[in-house]
Amino acid sequence: MKITKFAIDRPVTTTMIVVALAFFGVMAYLNVGVNMMPKVNSPSIMVTTVLPGATPEELEKSVTEKIEKEVSGLSNLKRVISYSMENVSTVQAEFRSSKNENEAMNEVKEKVELAMAEMPQSIERPVIQKSNISDAPVLTIVMSGNKSGKELYDLADNKLKNLFTRINGVTKVNIIGGEKREIKILADMRRAAELGLNLTQAGQAIQAANTKLPGGTYDYDGMNFSVETGQEVSSVQAISELMISHKGYPLSVREFAVVCDSIERPTNKSTFHDLQNDRYYSNVVTLNILKEPNANEVKLARAIKEKLPEFEQELPEGITLSIPFDNSAYTESAVHDALLNVILGIILTGAILYLFIGDYRTVIIVSISIPISLIASFIVLKQFNATLNMMTLMSFAVSIGALISNSIVVIENIIRLKNEGMPIKQAAIEGTSEVTMAVIASTGTNLVVFLPMAMMSSMIGVYFVEYALTISVATVFSLLVSFTLTPMLASILLKKDLKATKFNHFLDRFFNRLSERYGRSLDVLLAKKRRGVLLFVGMMFIFIASFGLLNFIDFNFMPKEDMNRVYAEVELPAGSSLETSGEYAKKLEQIIMQYPEVKALQTVIGEKGIMPKGPNLLKIVAHLYPAAERNRSNIQLSEMLKVQLDSIPSVKSLVSANGIEGGLPISFMLQSENVEELKATSARVEAALQEMDGISGYEANNRNGNRLIRVIPRQEIVSRLNLTVFDVATAINSGINGSKVGVYKESGKEYDIRISYNEQDISDIARIKNIPVLVNGELYTVERLADITYDISQAQIYHVNKLPTVEFGIMPKDNVSDMEMQGKITQLMDELQAPKSVTVKWAGMAEDMDESLAELAFTLILSIVLLYMLMASLLENFWHPFLLLTTLPMAMIGVLVLVFLSGTSLNMLSLIAIITLLGLAVNDSILIYDYNRQLLSRGLSLHQATVQSAKTKLKTVIMTSVAIAIGTLPNALEFGGGAGAAFRTPMALVTIGGIITSTILTLYVVPSLFYMVKKRKN
Repeated sequence: MKITKFAIDRPVTTTMIVVALAFFGVMAYLNVGVNMMPKVNSPSIMVTTVLPGATPEELEKSVTEKIEKEVSGLSNLKRVISYSMENVSTVQAEFRSSKNENEAMNEVKEKVELAMAEMPQSIERPVIQKSNISDAPVLTIVMSGNKSGKELYDLADNKLKNLFTRINGVTKVNIIGGEKREIKILADMRRAAELGLNLTQAGQAIQAANTKLPGGTYDYDGMNFSVETGQEVSSVQAISELMISHKGYPLSVREFAVVCDSIERPTNKSTFHDLQNDRYYSNVVTLNILKEPNANEVKLARAIKEKLPEFEQELPEGITLSIPFDNSAYTESAVHDALLNVILGIILTGAILYLFIGDYRTVIIVSISIPISLIASFIVLKQFNATLNMMTLMSFAVSIGALISNSIVVIENIIRLKNEGMPIKQAAIEGTSEVTMAVIASTGTNLVVFLPMAMMSSMIGVYFVEYALTISVATVFSLLVSFTLTPMLASILLKKDLKATKFNHFLDRFFNRLSERYGRSLDVLLAKKRRGVLLFVGMMFIFIASFGLLNFIDFNFMPKEDMNRVYAEVELPAGSSLETSGEYAKKLEQIIMQYPEVKALQTVIGEKGIMPKGPNLLKIVAHLYPAAERNRSNIQLSEMLKVQLDSIPSVKSLVSANGIEGGLPISFMLQSENVEELKATSARVEAALQEMDGISGYEANNRNGNRLIRVIPRQEIVSRLNLTVFDVATAINSGINGSKVGVYKESGKEYDIRISYNEQDISDIARIKNIPVLVNGELYTVERLADITYDISQAQIYHVNKLPTVEFGIMPKDNVSDMEMQGKITQLMDELQAPKSVTVKWAGMAEDMDESLAELAFTLILSIVLLYMLMASLLENFWHPFLLLTTLPMAMIGVLVLVFLSGTSLNMLSLIAIITLLGLAVNDSILIYDYNRQLLSRGLSLHQATVQSAKTKLKTVIMTSVAIAIGTLPNALEFGGGAGAAFRTPMALVTIGGIITSTILTLYVVPSLFYMVKKRKN
């Protein structure tokens, strides 16, 4: 090859090129991001609309359906999900990965503007924001101290939030807990009625009186003046003195209302219990720090933690900042462990090669290809904005053996020719040239399986794009190294023969004997045709029989990882107040504190955010000591805690070791336009789930909400008065919850001003009946206009693609796999026989698993087809590639056997490793086949060529296979220990098991099949 000759003739130039690659690779590595998992482009736009006091039913009709209708026609839309809850409507538009996120954002904004024309005027302007499945906080910071809830929230919202968002990489800060300052105008209902004043009128007048508006610019006497009209109040007390016009007369606010500096009605609360230091903070503010998609998670967290003491100095004395949750610490540990395993794999590979070769010079020549290929890969990865994460590092671990195999093949052939008497320089050129086709073919097979993987678009598939990219790039660099650096170093370092040691003699004798015995066994196999047939049939029988092991192997969507946390979500009786929930929370905390593994407790009642939760819902996160410091896993603790929580009456709990917010492992949904049939069917399903074995807990989004006061306007009266339901609802909502009538500015901060009736006027239901409604200048009470009944509202109304939906989430017990639970649910739905109007679909992770399994099956088939096409092209033969592909069932035997023996489960990562294995498994057979053809072309008989090619390449085949297995061994031996081990171990086991059986069987099955086919043809 010209490139090989150039490298040997120009060693200095070759060295400089390699040094340059290494230098730029190191620079790229130092600047590449570090995250737990690859970033995923899954554009999702959230539209959140607030209508204070509105029930889920009211929001569904007046807000949610209007937005759904508009956004449903957007291009590349995957689904539209909506939640109508008390006070809040949330519509989520999920787009396909091909959609540009900014384009999606602009399109949704345009559609929401159109929808707003049909919405009630009393709604607060919809908040439109991007959402992402990877929007988990990098850090959770708890602020506590000797201040009131209002002061803590004010510090968080107006000071800390700004300080954190100034840090490069922070995109958002979510605040939970505390009390938000609000200026309240509490009107006296009786006095307002006497004046003939309703709150809507008063609010509009107050807002107009507390407003500055630009009046343009004015040029006079060579100077330019800006004109401003109106004024803004300078103090809270000044609001009382605002004058409004009523019936042609001036009226001050203090004549009908009291103004007070107060807080928003609290809807959530956060507490923190530091068990390590025996500190309990009953009123804290929690700040969740979110990062930009391209930010380096570990560096960002480190920067935030470095700034924390500085930020604390800017807060009043007695205020402290602590970090109960640091996701970056786990990420850093997982990435560190994975990187350490890669380095250990390289060292072990070098050591095992020395045992095979016995010449440190050869080991250096071969081993140097691994770090050069890996480091150079970062140059390309940086250009694609890839990050250093679990998937890229796992790809490095899996590819260690593959990266070195090309150099092993080349160096073994060079040494063989040198030992036959050829000068080292000529041996380097000729030796590389002889195996060029085999090396290119094996590299091509490694690459071709990743083409379909790179095009995967399912939720799990997009995670593996960086995995495929990393292996592909590293493999290409290893090919270049094997054709340039390897022969160049061989021509220099192997000029002189080292004095043979006893160890060298031992190795030579061992491999010579092994080769001879292998050759004799192959002679026996080829002597009679039926022996080869029996071998092949036996291999296929074992292959088919090995699938019986699947009955004893669990299948889960993703591995279960101990991330040092246990999550509990507790639902109290509908209508429970914040105070009642707080008392329950204390009891639950006492139960969890009994576990010595718990170091901190974080409790949130009625969490707010994109998906607010009512005050009857509370979430407790138990932060555990590291796994190495405790005897029980987070899964064991979660199941023990679940038993205790289930014993508490009137409480429904869900406990998880791996988080609840991202969705439970198994979810399915019922959909129907017939709401009554949907309710009846979901009730039957829920009753069946309560009796089903294997379920640790479940949740359904059809739960009841608060107690409901239904105000039903009397049609004959409201129509006569030319009133609408909206007019009555607005008056009631303004009276009870109030309406925002502007902002009060103080020290550069803004606080809402809200007008409502004072609490005494609406303290019981009887008084609510007296809320006045203004009709043509005359006041009517609600009691005169409507009938009042009592009910229980829905907690939320859920739609998927505009259809009413009830979704169930299932948490299987630890001994029940995801696949087994899906089977149980399928059987349940068959037995229940839902009405034809009700459709059942998988949702959440179960939907992703179904979609991903289908895509992986297609990817697997396409990879095999591409493998065949590549080998057919390289071999210029239609039939021989089928012989080489027999290594694939051989590999599957080892995969299933080793997974079964290890007691681990199969999952999506295992399936990806199987696809990766396709390219690795055929390499040995290509090597033997290619040399067989060369010997035939030199005039050897078919029998001689078959035996000689297999004998000659035996050592190389064993070395490359052992290198692949040893390179991934550190990951396989973890078996669940260490951060991120649950992700690495399944892939390593698949690789090792597959490569062992494919190698052993390849040495006999492929030569015998080739011999039989070739002999029949001759």
